Amino acid sequence: YVISVGLGTPSKTQILEIDTGSSTSWVFCECDGCHTNPRTFLQSRSTTCAKVSCGTSMCLLGGSDPHCQDSENYPDCPFRVSYQDGSASYGILYQDTLTFSDVQKIPSFSFGCNMDSFGANEFGNVDGLLGMGAGPMSVLKQSSPTFDGFSYCLPLQMSERGFFSKTTGYFSLGKVATRTDVRYTKMVARKKNTELFFVDLTAISVDGERLGLSPSIFSRKGVVFDSGSELSYIPDRALSVLSQRIRELLLRRGAAEEESERNCYDMRSVDEGDMPAISLHFDDGARFDLGSHGVFVERSVQEQDVWCLAFAPTESVSIIG
Repeated sequence: YVISVGLGTPSKTQILEIDTGSSTSWVFCECDGCHTNPRTFLQSRSTTCAKVSCGTSMCLLGGSDPHCQDSENYPDCPFRVSYQDGSASYGILYQDTLTFSDVQKIPSFSFGCNMDSFGANEFGNVDGLLGMGAGPMSVLKQSSPTFDGFSYCLPLQMSERGFFSKTTGYFSLGKVATRTDVRYTKMVARKKNTELFFVDLTAISVDGERLGLSPSIFSRKGVVFDSGSELSYIPDRALSVLSQRIRELLLRRGAAEEESERNCYDMRSVDEGDMPAISLHFDDGARFDLGSHGVFVERSVQEQDVWCLAFAPTESVSIIG
């Protein structure tokens, strides 16, 4: 998922990946030896752009202040963000105007100027990342008190076999009136992890039948939505029960199990309407129905396309990807 925003003065268009699982926003900037393209943010050409210095409150909020060990010779506040897939971004913190629309702007928005990255190919063709988590560097926290919240819609539109069709969602700062045709579930704060927005997942069902898992399996470490994650991660016990149920249904409906890859199947003999449907249930009655795109991912195994369960085990926070 990506969003088009403006950064700097004059405003320069940046295509940023939306990430609800992290809080620090960053873009690729000009620097010595860095690869550039026509959309690279040129911080020297923005009249409102300024570096964040070591020892300032924003540098401390960003968690980088302890790294400013030699602020006399290196006064610029560094940043580094690591992601679950092993990729990372690091560079220097800057402040500039972030523009969503003519009436939705965040002046002096703190973001990272990426001077290098590990696993940069993981970021595809985007110009950076928009951190929409719950930490102090997030869009929500930096837009307060001018805007007291945000809402967004990440579009889910499928074509045959679960492939995405191009479609558009929305992002808006400030309060938005609730709609009767949309399901909502509350976000929960956790004192032990203030960087993320949590939700109260209580059950998983397959084809309308609940798996009989205790809600404590999910509440122990917590559950978050992460738009930057392709897979969903749930506790090993929950994954074992889920994958066994999916396996039983698929084999009964004509799928062939891929022996060399766990939880992967040849589904050429399975009609699209016979693919198992997974629903996530929340404590306030909300239900999130996953289409086939949320249940399976396509993989190439031994030069053959197979469909693999889009869930993996975790011993940490559960992630709805």
